[in-house]
Amino acid sequence: MSASFFGEERAADPELDPACISAVVAWLQSPQASWLTGQILRIDGRRLIRIEGFTEAPHHYVARNGERLEFDELHQAARWLWGTAPRGLAGPLPVRP
Repeated sequence: MSASFFGEERAADPELDPACISAVVAWLQSPQASWLTGQILRIDGRRLIRIEGFTEAPHHYVARNGERLEFDELHQAARWLWGTAPRGLAGPLPVRP
């Protein structure tokens, strides 16, 4: 679908695969995300990024499996990115400065 917009080479980029955002879309519709309103998220392949104003926040959350974000990790990841909860007992989150 994006081949005509991006060109063949960029359209084949795995980070543009709709599967990369499907877990985030499902999570945003869940009760777990009810606290997160009026915010801008950027999903860049395997990274979840908080947007502050017109720029990316300094820390990015990176998918645990290194490939794509999963529904089960998004609640903790978003709470950490927005500073609403400590990292908790699950251990440190994979982040990229």
